[in-house]
Amino acid sequence: MFIRLTAKMLVNVHDLNNEASVGYFTDIRKVKLINEAGEVVEAPAVSGNMLKHWHFVYMKRALEEKGYEKLCSYCLNEEAFRIPQDDRRVSRLKNPSPAEIEEEIISTCAIEDLHGYLYPGKEVTSRRESLIKFSWLIPVLDSQSEIFTVTHNRVARGVVAESEAQKTQQKAECRSNDTAKRESEAQEIKQQMLFYKQYSSGLYGFSSCLDLAYVGVPFTREYIDEEKLCERAEAGVSFTSRKYVIDDSDRKLRMKSALEAFIPLLTGGFGASQCRSLPIIKIQELLAVYSKNPCLPNPTSAIYSNYINESISIYESFTSISGADVVMMVYPRRGKERKEGKLRVLEYDKPLDVFKHIVEEIDGLFKK
Repeated sequence: MFIRLTAKMLVNVHDLNNEASVGYFTDIRKVKLINEAGEVVEAPAVSGNMLKHWHFVYMKRALEEKGYEKLCSYCLNEEAFRIPQDDRRVSRLKNPSPAEIEEEIISTCAIEDLHGYLYPGKEVTSRRESLIKFSWLIPVLDSQSEIFTVTHNRVARGVVAESEAQKTQQKAECRSNDTAKRESEAQEIKQQMLFYKQYSSGLYGFSSCLDLAYVGVPFTREYIDEEKLCERAEAGVSFTSRKYVIDDSDRKLRMKSALEAFIPLLTGGFGASQCRSLPIIKIQELLAVYSKNPCLPNPTSAIYSNYINESISIYESFTSISGADVVMMVYPRRGKERKEGKLRVLEYDKPLDVFKHIVEEIDGLFKK
């Protein structure tokens, strides 16, 4: 199953992606966009790297909650970085090829199966393309996003202005040590530290792709010389068939957990500064598409004004060219529903019912 989705969310008072800090000022990330009128504008944005990281975190937690154990030590610690050369899974293999390394890694870690990995070995390198991809989260082009600065302050013990410290020292010469100590502590407690942070509010959109058909499937092929190719051809062996390195129950659990991880993302559980500025989010619109065809195109992004009609047009053309069956799901209802034909359009009153439908489809795949 190949899934494409795009969503539109109202996000209020967020600090989801910081660019840099200069002194006591923290700047929110901004990018240059071209709006539908062809004008270049600057707007707040959240990188796809940030979205992908939090999807990885929630997928790992969803798997753990189900008692799943095929997770490497790095993913268990929610640390997504390249696999070190002394990784024990690779070390126990004797003169492994890139294909053998990939098979070992994806069979022992669900996250590295779906989110990809890089193993830069001394003699051999192995990598896997991520099955899950994210765009940036950027403002809807026909809307206005606001950036504003808020002044924060906190009591900072032990921070005394130099002039105040000098005054205390002078007074200490005329008073007892105990009295001077009490005055110094009082000044330290009263000292405040000011700092400034930028926040933003606006209507945002993003897109994502999931190639769930490749869960548990190695991409790396062994090198086959010309003689072996001829032998396989004579034996009628297919060169394009792929094998699964995990069983069906494992594949289904990984696929469903990858979908489940989108729910906290769409409801505000991602980004920086969540402890003190958890974004106030409402899902405004959601469009998801799935098919068994690996060439399934992406929908027009929800940041554009007419994205639903344009997406329907894209998939109508795609189904006529490829002959593939495509299902599109839309929230909220737009009066576009069609339940027959190569392109089916389903509409929902609740945004998360879209994911419920896809989960039911995944269950159906493994009943056949």
